[in-house]
Amino acid sequence: MAKVYGNPISLLFSGKLGNMVGTIRNGKQYIRSLPKKSSKEPTAKQIAHRARFCFASNFIRSIRPIIQIGYNPSRGSKYTSPYNMAMACLMKNVVTGEYPDFSIDFKNLELSPNKSARLRKATIKKGRKNIKFKWKLWNKDEYDINRHKITMIGITEEHQLFYSDSNIMQEDQKGRLAVPNIKTGTNVYCYIAKTDMKDKQRFSGCSYIGVVKW
Repeated sequence: MAKVYGNPISLLFSGKLGNMVGTIRNGKQYIRSLPKKSSKEPTAKQIAHRARFCFASNFIRSIRPIIQIGYNPSRGSKYTSPYNMAMACLMKNVVTGEYPDFSIDFKNLELSPNKSARLRKATIKKGRKNIKFKWKLWNKDEYDINRHKITMIGITEEHQLFYSDSNIMQEDQKGRLAVPNIKTGTNVYCYIAKTDMKDKQRFSGCSYIGVVKW
């Protein structure tokens, strides 16, 4: 069922209307026709591509809280959502393997497209029930140091996400990320992100640090 917005002259709608589908994004109308069902059997290449796309989509959903911040689009971006931005990156650089055995290349996984303000010389160490993060200050500008919050992130090889949500600042130079109950031998891939306190809706930089075997 379609919903009409505004006055009848504008005819803005969302949903199905005949053989069309309408969506409204940022006050703009987008219309596309419904796809026609094909009577042809999909090729092996098409099946593999669909499976790869589904694998990437499921992974993004499993780390959605971080994607929403890391890929929050800036004004003027050609992408309309964090999901679209992350999918473009994953499909190009991160999903590896051949159908049906796909995997994530965690070293190439970028949890934010912003690269200009990444932390440098960050290290990790396994603790008893946590992962210890340390980093060094690369900018002696006190204003720059004090305005950035640090988020420590862990993702298991089974795509379980956990991350810090405390007020750890860049000037602290260390922090601990609590680890939930995960089975022994699990690989935890670790990342560290900076958030400018003036723009808390988007990471200003995020880096892959390394892996800890739990």
